[in-house]
Amino acid sequence: MKTVSDFSSLSTVKNKALDILQVPRWYAIYTRSRYEKKVSTELGERYLEHFLPLVPQLRCWKDRKKIVNMPIFPGYIFVNIKLSERIRVLQTNGVVRFIEFNGSPRPIPDAPIEDVRQLFKYPDRIETTSYFNCGDPVEITAGPFSGVKGKIIHSRGKQRLLVGIEVIQQAVSVEIDSAWLKHSQPATDSLAQPSLYLLAA
Repeated sequence: MKTVSDFSSLSTVKNKALDILQVPRWYAIYTRSRYEKKVSTELGERYLEHFLPLVPQLRCWKDRKKIVNMPIFPGYIFVNIKLSERIRVLQTNGVVRFIEFNGSPRPIPDAPIEDVRQLFKYPDRIETTSYFNCGDPVEITAGPFSGVKGKIIHSRGKQRLLVGIEVIQQAVSVEIDSAWLKHSQPATDSLAQPSLYLLAA
């Protein structure tokens, strides 16, 4: 025989499940090759919030050259939706699938999305780079990226701050002054913090 406590627990679980379905979260979706812009346009027509990071690149043809805005993460777009809206996303022409974990779309914390958006205020300083996952934790203490946390990676070349989207194992980078760094405590919850990394010469 079920007790009042049992019914209360079931109600709590049900409410949490409903919250997951109804609270918008960021997710990564995988698209057909070279369909990123088309998918972005159709998502906009469906009034679905999304983010497609683009950077200007010089493209050369036999008869001309042109600056074209190209996806910084080829094949990926980020959508901010309720899970109950995922069918609408999957019905969008050019969408292949959600990036999943254990069979369910894997949410992305707001922080790394906002940090990537912040970096894209300076598109001339952005370039794609490999994704890393090691080093000492640091925090930016000054400049336009103050408060952003990351990690130190030793590499040849210039010092660059890497902002990564862990779910898709992709990252972008921006030059940063080492004088703006301080040691930081590592995040206790890896999903609660953006994945940021710094290349140090």
